[in-house]
Amino acid sequence: MQGYEESGPLLHKLVSPDRMDLVARREFGDDVLYPYLVRYPQRTLEVALGLASDRRISHFSLRQTERE
Repeated sequence: MQGYEESGPLLHKLVSPDRMDLVARREFGDDVLYPYLVRYPQRTLEVALGLASDRRISHFSLRQTERE
C-alpha cells in the first residue's frame, strides 16, 4: 500500500509505543476508519487504518503530530 510504503523509513526507527489510543470509529459506506494516537517518548503519531467490508485494509495513513 502506498501510505505504508511511504511511512516505512519512519516506522523502522520506532520502538514499542508507550500508549495507543483509539480516537474514533467512522463509517464511510462499507468501509470503517479507525484513527489512533500512538504515543512514544519523543513524538506522537496519528495513524489511521481503514477496513473494507471483507476486512481487508482499504486505507493507511501516518503523520507526526505536534508534541502535547
